[in-house]
Amino acid sequence: MNHGRTVRTRHPTIRECNPVPAHRPAILSWLSDAQARQVRALRNAGESIADLVRSFGVSRATIYRALQSVETAELMSAEGGGAGG
Repeated sequence: MNHGRTVRTRHPTIRECNPVPAHRPAILSWLSDAQARQVRALRNAGESIADLVRSFGVSRATIYRALQSVETAELMSAEGGGAGG
């Protein structure tokens, strides 16, 4: 018997329905490394974020992640290259 109570069912979240595969990096989910470098080059050349979003067909967040990841990779390679002894 229910006694007038509503039974609530739990609906799966989007992530549960479409989990990100383990082999796919969380950062740059839709851009390749080459595309991320291209985003960085275009941004350095003066392209606006809005133009990059339209050109690559991704979100602003993806563009910002691409810019950040390329910058991080450049810093890590610079540190690694100078620590050789």
